[in-house]
Amino acid sequence: MLGKKVFILSLCFVLTALSVLASSLQEGYEQARREVLSAWLSMASYDDKPGEAARQELIRRGWDIDYRIQKDDKSESKFSLARKGRDTFVAVTGTESLADVKSDLNLHSIPYKERDTGDLRKVHAGFSYYTTSLLDTPYKGTTLKQALKADAASQNVTLTGHSLGGAAALLAAARLYDEGLPQIQVVTFGAPAVGNSAFNETYEPLLHVDRIVMAGDPVKGILQTVDGTYSQFSKETVWDSAPSVQRFAHDIVGYADAALRHYYDAKGAYESSLGHPLAADVARAAEPSVWVLPLAVTVDTALSGDVPYMRQAADNQLAYRLHPLYGVSEKSLAENLKAARDKGCEAVLVRRLTGKRAKDKDYDFVMTYEEVWYDVQSGAARSAFSMTMNTEKMTPILALLAMAGTA
Repeated sequence: MLGKKVFILSLCFVLTALSVLASSLQEGYEQARREVLSAWLSMASYDDKPGEAARQELIRRGWDIDYRIQKDDKSESKFSLARKGRDTFVAVTGTESLADVKSDLNLHSIPYKERDTGDLRKVHAGFSYYTTSLLDTPYKGTTLKQALKADAASQNVTLTGHSLGGAAALLAAARLYDEGLPQIQVVTFGAPAVGNSAFNETYEPLLHVDRIVMAGDPVKGILQTVDGTYSQFSKETVWDSAPSVQRFAHDIVGYADAALRHYYDAKGAYESSLGHPLAADVARAAEPSVWVLPLAVTVDTALSGDVPYMRQAADNQLAYRLHPLYGVSEKSLAENLKAARDKGCEAVLVRRLTGKRAKDKDYDFVMTYEEVWYDVQSGAARSAFSMTMNTEKMTPILALLAMAGTA
């Protein structure tokens, strides 16, 4: 009898431990998902080549993105408001124009409640003006602030931003908290400090802030170096960049690349605990299916650590274009064509990625992505696609997604 009780207690302990582990992995996945969406939407808020690539990728994935600019006599704020399902994100653009630089350099502090000169909570004046302009932006007959208050009743609202944008997102969350919106999430990337210790002591316990910094990012501590008034929230998450993207220590493309890697790692761990892959977050393309061979990758040795993430990114991106069934790369094309016919597929897709180091460059690469489509009945190539991109402005993984999305 005693042995049976010990066995039951041991079994209960094991089941409890497994339940706790599964819950932890799910939380890790959900956080990684929010972080990668925040990073990509922050990148999409910039008016440059990576920003355009991010916008197109997010639109392909079903996001409705609305870009706005608000100018007044003190600041010029820019943001993207993105919605999909029950998720609403506001991504505040970081330093991009001369007006933004002026906001960054407007170093003097002002009371958090601007009209209350006795308020001991001090914040960066330039960031405060930027945030006021942001929340007062006209939006569909009201203001952004009122639109977010309406969304918060039924949506999961996240404020995010990179650099100056992250600082404004945090300040906006504090102001919205004061107006009765405590549930808003905040994700910042490489954001400088916003306020003094009194501000931090008030709002760090109240706000849901995920403050992410890249190891080696010089901006996170720049205000503390110039003016001792300012200090960061105490909790931070430090990411290390992959060797192939270390030159993007502060750039949003470096954060977006790292967020994608963290997301794939967290997703893989969670799926392993479940014993099956997670359902796609978009409706699959209608049948007939396409027989897809695994991505063939030939890259410089400096990119060898990126290859697993490249394959995941390519497969994940493909799922938004068609209904893939994956073949086996070790088999011949003829064998894969037969397998495709047996499965009722209409075509076989062969994908290749090459990455060569640019001449006289340490971490610039010339990436080429190719697709060849074969008819399953005749075996003839019916169409082909090829695109080449330099990684001067993008990381290799982001370049792959941009090229594959164009196919």
